[in-house]
Amino acid sequence: MILIDTHTHLYLEEFQSDIQETIQRSIENDVKYLIIPNIDSSSINAMMNLCDTYKNSCFPCMGVHPSSIKEDFNNEINIAKEWLHKEKFVAILLKF
Repeated sequence: MILIDTHTHLYLEEFQSDIQETIQRSIENDVKYLIIPNIDSSSINAMMNLCDTYKNSCFPCMGVHPSSIKEDFNNEINIAKEWLHKEKFVAILLKF
């Protein structure tokens, strides 16, 4: 059986010390694919870097997380839309 983790923020700072081991353990435990959603515009580069590094395991998802719904919400949506024209994403996630 192949498992898919449909929502993980492994690019966050608290995971950086053992990211390679974490992904390897996932693969060894049949979690072959990791869907990596961003949180808002501040996390896009880290998400894309992780997905570029682990192209066979990590796949980016573009969106805006509910915790980022603030006064600049429209700006965050526009940035997410711009990225949809720059890269390929496996999903689009907009939670309200």
